[in-house]
Amino acid sequence: MEDPEAPYPSRPERIAGQGDHNLLLSDVTLSAEWRTAPAGDTIVIVGEDGMVQTACQVDVLILRKFLTDMGDLRQWVGDQPVEKALRSPEAWGDTVISRGHSGEVLTLDPELFWDRIYRWFRSRGVDYDS
Repeated sequence: MEDPEAPYPSRPERIAGQGDHNLLLSDVTLSAEWRTAPAGDTIVIVGEDGMVQTACQVDVLILRKFLTDMGDLRQWVGDQPVEKALRSPEAWGDTVISRGHSGEVLTLDPELFWDRIYRWFRSRGVDYDS
């Protein structure tokens, strides 16, 4: 039986793999968004403050990672500059799909999603998970 007087361990001291409810706050507050604009498609990593932290130009490999197993969002390295004017996610275009830190779908535009899936994968005779 646990000692009710024992101090509750801080988040970093907890054992990994105890479930999402014990993740570091910085893990939980990140999300990833696939955005499309006339200039091209981009994956943006959005922080707790709602501002873009990282931006990656879309290619087939980046999209596969985003759609199947995003991994740790803190580890994504951007290749697009995120200047003051581009800190708002809306500056990167329309949202195709937005996913939370553990992969759950937060928002999805079905028509735009299937249009972009066709553009990036099916028009080339492949699927996103192949």
